[in-house]
Amino acid sequence: MMEKKKERRHLERFEIPGAQIMYKQGKGFRLFDRYIGPLPLKDITKNGACIEINQPVDRGTLLDIEINIPGHKKVHVKGHVVWTSYPEEPTHAGVQFMPYGEGKKYNSFDSRMQLEHLTQQYLESKN
Repeated sequence: MMEKKKERRHLERFEIPGAQIMYKQGKGFRLFDRYIGPLPLKDITKNGACIEINQPVDRGTLLDIEINIPGHKKVHVKGHVVWTSYPEEPTHAGVQFMPYGEGKKYNSFDSRMQLEHLTQQYLESKN
């Protein structure tokens, strides 16, 4: 019998009906790099997300993610892949978002505020 992994998340993840993501990977994102997607967003918090991916990615890969939510402004975040379900189909990846701050190595405070607003909206409607 398989032992269940201990849950290490501090924040409750939530689903957003109809939400999709587009992503690109690499170290130096360029404006002309193409996004891959749209693909389903499985669940999210302000610190990370579980996303569907259509090609294998290695743990540690940096992703630039655009989250499209019906009726909301797009959310742009960067994060590192911390796990992947490959070779399962569909393949999912757990992404830990970069810290929030100013500069290229950070996610914007605006994206944090958007994610906090979504957290309140969708967790309250869930309870």
